[in-house]
Amino acid sequence: MSFANLRPAAGHRLCRNLRCKEMYYTSQEQMERWQADPVRALEGRSFWCLKTFTALGPESEPCDAAKCSPERGCYEA
Repeated sequence: MSFANLRPAAGHRLCRNLRCKEMYYTSQEQMERWQADPVRALEGRSFWCLKTFTALGPESEPCDAAKCSPERGCYEA
């Protein structure tokens, strides 16, 4: 399953360039929480951007599940 395709009922898909270490190991329970609301389920995690390989995106703004949204110019669905 692609994490970029996870989308809460009233929110946006995760940016395809957004990563956190929890995305590389999952349990069935975690996957169900992420499918219900990925932004909330990943809240408080440490993220990095695959475009910059840092905690800041190309626009020098912090990366996280809520902030990496379609409003940012670097966002990719």
